[in-house]
Amino acid sequence: MMNTVIVWIVIPIAISLLLMLIQPFVKISTTIVLISSGFLAALAFLMPEDLIIRLGSRHFIFAAVFPIFGRLISITKANLTLIAGLYMAVFIWNTVARSLKTSQWFNALSMLIAAMWVLALAVQPFLYAAVIILLIAILSIPLLSPRGSKAGPGVVRYITFQTIAMPMVLLSAWMLSDIETAPSASALILRAAILVLLSFAIWFALIPVHTWLPMVAQESHPWTVSFLLVLMQSSLTIFFVYFLEEYAWLRNLPELWTILRWAGMVMIVSSSVLLSFQNRMRRVLAYIYLWEMGYALLSIGLAQQGGLHYLQINFLPRLLGMAGFSYSLSMLEQSEPDFDGKIRSLTGFYHSYPTLSIVLVMSLLSFAGLPILASFPAKHYIMNLLPWSGYAMETWLSIGFAGLLIIIFRIIQQLISPLPNNAPVISLKTSRETARVFVFSSIILLLMLIAGLFPGLFSELFKGILAPFERIFILS
Repeated sequence: MMNTVIVWIVIPIAISLLLMLIQPFVKISTTIVLISSGFLAALAFLMPEDLIIRLGSRHFIFAAVFPIFGRLISITKANLTLIAGLYMAVFIWNTVARSLKTSQWFNALSMLIAAMWVLALAVQPFLYAAVIILLIAILSIPLLSPRGSKAGPGVVRYITFQTIAMPMVLLSAWMLSDIETAPSASALILRAAILVLLSFAIWFALIPVHTWLPMVAQESHPWTVSFLLVLMQSSLTIFFVYFLEEYAWLRNLPELWTILRWAGMVMIVSSSVLLSFQNRMRRVLAYIYLWEMGYALLSIGLAQQGGLHYLQINFLPRLLGMAGFSYSLSMLEQSEPDFDGKIRSLTGFYHSYPTLSIVLVMSLLSFAGLPILASFPAKHYIMNLLPWSGYAMETWLSIGFAGLLIIIFRIIQQLISPLPNNAPVISLKTSRETARVFVFSSIILLLMLIAGLFPGLFSELFKGILAPFERIFILS
């Protein structure tokens, strides 16, 4: 008899502690984290529905519940799809983390943070996850702070907002007990709903409580920031849907779905406008996160029309887009010491770094939903739902696309512009990219094309993300 909690939470935490002890041995620690994260992701994908692995005459039975301190931690088959995605992100980001000169603690803390997100999603009652989410923010500090320097103002603001959100969720949990005994107390329900929605707005970094996000993106390594944002966005989005699934009083509030739809649309338009005026490449990463969060909220608001399917078909495209953009940006910063991170400093980079330039642009085009790229099926799916929403959101969505396209065209213009020494646009100069850069960039680009041309190949892997949400689908 084995336990899923031990496999996907306890063992990864133990591995991360081991990696902390051996972090000076770079090759050994990298090998351990790649093997362990790859194995955990594959096992989560391949685990049978009954949680019994049969090897010949031997049966390995996995229990789904682990009691501790009067609370339950539960990982069922329905949870394993998202868990597999989280550990897959750990695997992808660690393949090149050391070559990008990230924090020396990246191997250990990336595994630990992924395990903590799994714990936050598995603890019951899951309102206790608020404390775990704050702990995750604290664990992120060594990754976000540059080597040999103290935490910047963006990191401090990030921790401050996370600290504010935690008591709001716990206070709403205290109010929930009264709601169960007095379901007709509409004023109490409204106050609890406001607390829950405000706390999630802070966790999601929604406008206007997003100010820490571009600051952290500017201060910290792009590869590290993208990893933390991918795990945070994926986990918190599903965590919010858990709230709607668990509490009927919340999902039955009048106009809740309308509020979520318009909140998502505001995020899409606002982030797009901010992107169009952006001059620093690192901050683009932050606003892309807000852009994707807007689509996530829009899809949740369209849950009654089937919008939740967006969450499963966009998991891999978002991961690939974040990886492609942050990797190309990190390599450009590392390869060109004089690159100050501003868009105008990209002039002529395509002639020296063609592969990185292509991946940089294609990642942004994928986020925009360009046909044949990874995010196109997900964005197209949401657009097909809008005509039935009855809110004329298509116009606002078009405005949102315009802002993102502006920043993309600005970047393309700088990349292909003639070099400062008046070199021709078509340069015969040898590329400065190494074989490792070419291989990793090509794999990311190829996966984006495959995910866009054959979305069914990868969406089947993540279809289990929606398995726990039966009550919401009943409403549709």
